[in-house]
Amino acid sequence: MARVDVEPSAHVDEGTACAAPPRHCREHRNELTASITHEINQPLSAIFANVDAGALLWKQHPLPAEELQSILTDIRDDVLRIRQIIQKLRTLLGNRSLEATALELNEVIAASKGLLGQLAQRHQTRLQFNLAPGLPPVMGDGMHLQQVLVNLATNGMEAMSHLPPSRRTLKLTTEKGDKGTAVFTVADSGPGVGASKLPEIFKVFYSTKPEGMGMGLAIVKTIVDAHGGKIEVGTNNQAGALFRVSLPTIGVARQRVGRKPATAMPSA
Repeated sequence: MARVDVEPSAHVDEGTACAAPPRHCREHRNELTASITHEINQPLSAIFANVDAGALLWKQHPLPAEELQSILTDIRDDVLRIRQIIQKLRTLLGNRSLEATALELNEVIAASKGLLGQLAQRHQTRLQFNLAPGLPPVMGDGMHLQQVLVNLATNGMEAMSHLPPSRRTLKLTTEKGDKGTAVFTVADSGPGVGASKLPEIFKVFYSTKPEGMGMGLAIVKTIVDAHGGKIEVGTNNQAGALFRVSLPTIGVARQRVGRKPATAMPSA
């Protein structure tokens, strides 16, 4: 198993429809409607920060052209991310199937490392990757799975905010699971999730943070359910919370589709 540590300063087809039973898709429809505000808040905050930085640079003489160009590029990327998020949420809410293809979980994590590195720098958190080689591919939508990963990572980093930076470590692991699944876990060293909170933690509008909307984990569960997967929460070996996401491998996913007609997400 490959292990890579990233310090806080580092920057690091076959289409298928909703794989979950129709009841689960219906249960989370309204959660996704409300989730748009939650999902676009992060890139919007980055845009505001970049605009403020650009305004300060604009007053300098001579103008720092390269820095301004970099800021404009970041703003453009964040705008594109917002557009992609909205398009994907509309896909989940609409009567269309997800854009699921065969992919490897390690590739999903690799595609997220840049954003994860920026988050880690902001939260002064050390990232640790333990990625198992040769994982069987899963059938999934890469962008949605990246959102699951980033949401879980963000929650983990925020949970460690009370700790000194030297004790903030977020571990991301992949492994081959049981019964034809591939698994990734996100583990932090924060206070963990109390037993009394476990039954509520994935419910919409439930949040342990005073300013929280209670949407992040509800969105995560919605996306995992739509992939026919399973998410569990437990305690890290040392301390903190551990979220485990199991997704069916491509062979299992195809068998499920073959046994019964695929069910599209209901329209809003």
